[in-house]
Amino acid sequence: MKYLAYSLAVVLSFIAGARALPLQPGVAPGDAKWLVHLDLDNFRESKLGSTVINEMLAAPLAKLKTEFKVDGELILKKLHSLTAFGSDFEAGSKADGVLLLSGDEETQKIAEGFLAVQILQNTNGPIRKLQQEPYPIYSVSDQIFIAPRLGGQIVVSKSRKQIDAVRNALAGGAKNGSDPFAGYARIANTFFFLAVAEGFNENAALPPQAKILKMAEGARIVLGEKADLLFLNLALKAKDPEVLQQIAQVLDGMKALLALGQSENKELLDLVQSTKVSTTEKIVTVNIEYPVSKVMGKLDGMSQHLQKSLEDSSSHRAKPKSHRPKKSEAAEKDE
Repeated sequence: MKYLAYSLAVVLSFIAGARALPLQPGVAPGDAKWLVHLDLDNFRESKLGSTVINEMLAAPLAKLKTEFKVDGELILKKLHSLTAFGSDFEAGSKADGVLLLSGDEETQKIAEGFLAVQILQNTNGPIRKLQQEPYPIYSVSDQIFIAPRLGGQIVVSKSRKQIDAVRNALAGGAKNGSDPFAGYARIANTFFFLAVAEGFNENAALPPQAKILKMAEGARIVLGEKADLLFLNLALKAKDPEVLQQIAQVLDGMKALLALGQSENKELLDLVQSTKVSTTEKIVTVNIEYPVSKVMGKLDGMSQHLQKSLEDSSSHRAKPKSHRPKKSEAAEKDE
């Protein structure tokens, strides 16, 4: 249970997180179909991130440290960024992709130490060390491969060959890979979340609500914070200018319908009115800006709900079970 908690702490720090190490354009291969990047340093420095970490995650992290002696807050501070990419949109056991975790050297040592402990505890277990040189590689059930110290990154993949490819990309820089910003307007390094996908309209299973995405051949979404505003930038790409015009018309129509249908909901109406749709020769862009203070107001309720759930959980576990003393055979006969 202690090691499960350790794993949970690491996972929490990965997803909760951006001067971070900026997104390295040479890491993703030329055939990459999607890429997701979390800049944990920028997130921690933002007002939104500070609220999430110091308020929403404060109780879970404190509980983790008290009950399992795992300092999740320290682990979270040591991580810089998370980058994941893949060459297809398969799901489940067919899913393919690479996860890069950028952190201090201490973080890499913690990750390798955890793997080493698992092997010591169970020499015939699912975790095995495959090699030490030129860099350590571990496997989990021969299905997941982990290189905890590779060019300043912790690299996780379902393919050992992909780990070697990442090593070559890190060594060669942008010359060996594609630029995930290619075709889109460059943005300042103030964002903390970025996702890019290409060719998803061909094979990816999209829900009916996202039908508009079928018209686009590529998309990028960026989330960040500037001054007192949380911003979201969505860019849709298509080769045909007529298709781009259709996408823009659909988006404008959706915006008008929402404005009419939510005229009594001031907050949602403000959000709709702050949404700007613009078009260039190859890109349709949707920009949304919203006060951070209003977002944090919503988070307060979520934080209180999370805190109550943790307290109820602790109270339930701490409540002793009542056991009636077993009667003797003589006493049962007397009755």
